[in-house]
Amino acid sequence: MNIGIAVDGKDLNSIVTDKIKECKYLLIVNVKDHAVGEAAEIVKVTEIENLDYDSGIQIAEELIKHNCEASITGELEPAVFDLVADACITRYNGAGYPAYIALDLMEKRGLLLIRNREGTDTCDDSHHKH
Repeated sequence: MNIGIAVDGKDLNSIVTDKIKECKYLLIVNVKDHAVGEAAEIVKVTEIENLDYDSGIQIAEELIKHNCEASITGELEPAVFDLVADACITRYNGAGYPAYIALDLMEKRGLLLIRNREGTDTCDDSHHKH
């Protein structure tokens, strides 16, 4: 399973950025499948440099390209939110945490979900398929 984390550096000690478009790197963290709530066993970490500081679209495309099941980030631009949500990637707000702590908090359900364009965890039904 792949999890994308938008950070200010090249490793898991890097801080999750406040806005996805401002991240310097996207870390693609491959973890072994495990039960929810268990610690994730990291298999591999791949760093991808953010070359698009204007919109964050490149980061959204990388999340999709790498088949990420989840992303840990800060604020998402509306177009980025739409791309990621339409790809059924679960979005977590981990802004301000070191990546390794945000990953652990995600596994323990300690991060808020980003359920809408406003960045809150209130569902607005805009991406539900009926």
